[in-house]
Amino acid sequence: MSLVSLPNPLHSVVRGSETSFGGCQTWSADPVIRDVGCGVVAAEDLLIHLARHHDYPGGLFEGLPDPIAAEDYFRLADILKKRYFPLIPRFGINGLLLAGGMNRCFRKYRIPLSASWGLTEGSLFPSMELSLRRDIPVILAVGPNFPALWQDRRLNLYTEKPDGTLARSCGTKAHYVTVTAMDDVWLHLSSWGRKYRISRREYLQYMHSCSLPVFSNILHVRPRQKEAPVSPAAGRQAPQSHK
Repeated sequence: MSLVSLPNPLHSVVRGSETSFGGCQTWSADPVIRDVGCGVVAAEDLLIHLARHHDYPGGLFEGLPDPIAAEDYFRLADILKKRYFPLIPRFGINGLLLAGGMNRCFRKYRIPLSASWGLTEGSLFPSMELSLRRDIPVILAVGPNFPALWQDRRLNLYTEKPDGTLARSCGTKAHYVTVTAMDDVWLHLSSWGRKYRISRREYLQYMHSCSLPVFSNILHVRPRQKEAPVSPAAGRQAPQSHK
């Protein structure tokens, strides 16, 4: 597979002399969003992208410039947290609540999409590719360690060096990211306002050896009508975010 990316670029957020790629939760004045607000930020980035590039009513998200001033971005994040995506201190929001909040937003702003949590492993990457081709950013969860929740086993995040090679930058767990592009080897994403990559192979290894598929999965967003059904991941549990 050659690189498949969003047809339209993800927005930026600006704070003083700093510019982020998508939202950066650590810039929020709200300590809960700073600590466990990655799900709210990922949801906001998805909704802003849809309002900016699709012929949908944008509601709160219409008319935003690019880059977006950080104070405006986090004013909207506070609204989303209060109305649609409640955060549990220290734990964040699980995938089922994330899907429920997204569907309430879709109904409120008359966006003809629907969201559900989780896909089978065989459907995961094909569905991500289809979403990107539709210009829908993909919210991906790196689940918590399970069953040993106290462990600190993390999935590698890579950044591109000036010479074009990739180097491990950091690791993460119990965290939502926004996928903006993919190829046969890598997922390209926004996290903490920066560009990172995740190895597809390492993600699947992490899913099975450090977490569970029901925790490490995606928010599946698709057109509300005329969409072939995709089997959901087994179980009714969903990941909770720490970062």
